[in-house]
Amino acid sequence: MNLKGKWSLITGASSGLGWEYALQLSHLESNTILIARRGDRLSALKKEILTHNSKLKVEILEIDLTEKGQSKKIMEAIKEKGLQVSILINNAGLGSYASFSSSPWKIQEEMILINIMALTELTHSFISHMKDHQLPSFITNISSIAAYIQPPKFSTYNGCLLYT
Repeated sequence: MNLKGKWSLITGASSGLGWEYALQLSHLESNTILIARRGDRLSALKKEILTHNSKLKVEILEIDLTEKGQSKKIMEAIKEKGLQVSILINNAGLGSYASFSSSPWKIQEEMILINIMALTELTHSFISHMKDHQLPSFITNISSIAAYIQPPKFSTYNGCLLYT
């Protein structure tokens, strides 16, 4: 698939695999929508991408996917800008190392919201979006080997990873 000029959307783009996906897609001349909660890191990534290829288009959406309703906000921004996203990289994730019973519920809820709910909402929304524009498209959901080795004190995180 030729990615030149196609739009890619990457969640969790502010570090790690998300950052690297953005760089690799830019080398393939894909325009990108970068999503993460750390806007300063997204701005740095945008600068790095445009330093290598100033002709690319890079959009930043500073969004925290642990908050409910953010997937809808992303889709609204895509529609408002008239973008046709061909590549969705669901990379955003959150893990916590603590026993389930001693960990605050808010942390458990945030892991479920970002690792399952946001991933599922975005996938569902983008399948419809991609069917509508009928361009060659794909979705990649990033997980972790931790899903299969079941380390202690990662019960909610492990369950979320097995979902993806």
